[in-house]
Amino acid sequence: MSFAELFTALEQHVVDGQENPWITIKSSKFNEVQQYATETNHVYTPFITLVSERFWNRLPADYQQLLRDAAKQMGDYERHVSRSMNDQIKQELKDEGMQITELTPAQVKVFQDKLEPVYANWRDKIGGDLIDSIRQAAASAQ
Repeated sequence: MSFAELFTALEQHVVDGQENPWITIKSSKFNEVQQYATETNHVYTPFITLVSERFWNRLPADYQQLLRDAAKQMGDYERHVSRSMNDQIKQELKDEGMQITELTPAQVKVFQDKLEPVYANWRDKIGGDLIDSIRQAAASAQ
């Protein structure tokens, strides 16, 4: 379904729900046609800095290092702002009447256990060290 049609589809009960970050739910006013939501924390969408290889290769080494350093600082700042905004917007949605269910640790564990075979399946394809570092970073962020 086209995202542009989602509000009307929710309003007319063509679909029962949607999955988006709190900021998208708020800015799209889905809370006007969707009374309930569940916070699953199943995905994190970072904002990343990209440059073309052609552009990068034309930069002197010291400029490349400046961009690396700036990108690291921007990433840290983005995560801080993103988490703050996420919490603020979720509270605004609650204040406006959306009933948000937050999963208990036991409920989250059920999801994690069900997904364990996915990690095992991809371990050799993308690297166990990468998977382990991502899982460790996710655990420490909670």
